[in-house]
Amino acid sequence: MDPTEQQPPAALRDVISRQGVVLGQSVHRLAGLEAASQSLHQEIAQLASQVEKLTLALSPSPGPSGASAAVAAAAPPPASFPAEPPAPPAPASSRDLSKIYYVMGLLRDQALAWALAFDSTTPLTSLTFKQFTDELSTVFDHPDHVGDASKRLLKLRQGSRSAAEFSVEFRTLAADTKWNDEALKGVYYQALTEALKDGLSVSDEAKDLNSLITMSIRLDNRLRERRRERSGQSASALPRLFQPAVERSSATPVFPPAQSPAPAPPDDEPMQIGRTHLTATERQRRLQTGDCLYCGKPGHRISSCPVRPKDKAH
Repeated sequence: MDPTEQQPPAALRDVISRQGVVLGQSVHRLAGLEAASQSLHQEIAQLASQVEKLTLALSPSPGPSGASAAVAAAAPPPASFPAEPPAPPAPASSRDLSKIYYVMGLLRDQALAWALAFDSTTPLTSLTFKQFTDELSTVFDHPDHVGDASKRLLKLRQGSRSAAEFSVEFRTLAADTKWNDEALKGVYYQALTEALKDGLSVSDEAKDLNSLITMSIRLDNRLRERRRERSGQSASALPRLFQPAVERSSATPVFPPAQSPAPAPPDDEPMQIGRTHLTATERQRRLQTGDCLYCGKPGHRISSCPVRPKDKAH
């Protein structure tokens, strides 16, 4: 199966468009060569005519004598013929055409569509490379490119980025402005973080923008390295009591404080059946062991319990 049949419609249209551009370039090259050949033939014909005239003018002729000389002297001068019209302007050179076709091969999307439409109305063989680039700039160049870059530069701030990353964007926007070095220095300084401003305030003043950027990058690198060192020391110096709960639980299990057992009742406090009833399990245990059902002590029965009040009935 042909590989082009498996391509999606968009990709196929792109391939056909590229082939059309290449074919159009070939046609324009042939037309340019043909026009150059015709112009060369015209120039050769003009040179041949001029050489023939010069040959006739320089060829020796017998001088007139006697009456012939007098007649020749009295004869009016020969009529002058108007000069030949200037030759039409030569078409664009092959070098300009090659540059134009190379630039067209690099265009995409809207730029490529414009170039094809422009070629259909204005033959590229009649343009120089400068004329083509001027037309391209007229259509696609931003009319207020400098003003837009100036506004973006004034709003630019370093933020959380490093000074090196911030400087790249600053230089990119500064290249599109027409500000002098002093103005760029002031804008760059105001866009830095407060920490960098404090560090630069104790240093010698930079003589130009490049020096200020270099100093800012060095200072920012030192500050960031120092923050990393402090964060590492703080994490290792924390006591285990103040470490995060996740780390503490994974290292040593923490148990709730043990509660002290409730104090046992004194041995001499009797079990008052009238107020506190024995459970079925406790009553069964005392019957099996022979302990007193009133005070729970062995060696006697409830009827002879020494701590049981005497006025209680059996």
